[in-house]
Amino acid sequence: MSLMLQSVFGFFLTAIVGGWIANRWQQRAIKEARFFDASRLSYDRMTRAAEDLSALSGRRVYAAQRVCLLDGADNAFPEAVAQFRKINLEWNERLMEIELSIRTLFRHSQLTSFENIQQQMANVTRAVGQIAAGDESISRKRILSDLVKIRHRLFQFIQEMIREAALLNRQMHFGVRVEYDSHGLDRLSNLTLIKLLFVSSIESDSIVRPPSDFGMPVSAREARLGINE
Repeated sequence: MSLMLQSVFGFFLTAIVGGWIANRWQQRAIKEARFFDASRLSYDRMTRAAEDLSALSGRRVYAAQRVCLLDGADNAFPEAVAQFRKINLEWNERLMEIELSIRTLFRHSQLTSFENIQQQMANVTRAVGQIAAGDESISRKRILSDLVKIRHRLFQFIQEMIREAALLNRQMHFGVRVEYDSHGLDRLSNLTLIKLLFVSSIESDSIVRPPSDFGMPVSAREARLGINE
């Protein structure tokens, strides 16, 4: 092969290989950007759900405490009762929205735990409603004690929501650490596994991979392929 043909062949080979590499990097960058945007949207929705639940539940607990702490003859008692009924109405109106957010956005903040808290709060709400109606046989001290416990459980629940959102935020910015163990083995590439064969103490080794590497495409059966679907 003449020198000129070798040069031409080398030029086209370099162009083809370079173009292929550039295209792969470009597609990967696009994929990473799409994944980051989607994760950012999920993170914003998770933090907003935690903030909404914190604000609404805090107002609900406070309103119930205020009714219990005020004497029925106190001039502020009717206003406290009205506020108590108002916040409970708002809670009931938004309960489906709250439950949907917990079920769809969070993995570790179990809906069953929230349902248990909600049941406890509903029991207290009925008792406070009896106090608001003038029933003096209800123990205000017991209700106040129950409200302290509910407030603590709500704090723990919302704290777990915030922790899960923070984990997603870290994943978005710093990637996913995959360790050489039973959980991470099937998430390691073949090349990485080959490299680990020549490294001592492989059980303690780990790699960091971009979170988009773990994305799963939808099947044709699950996809929305028609414009009218």
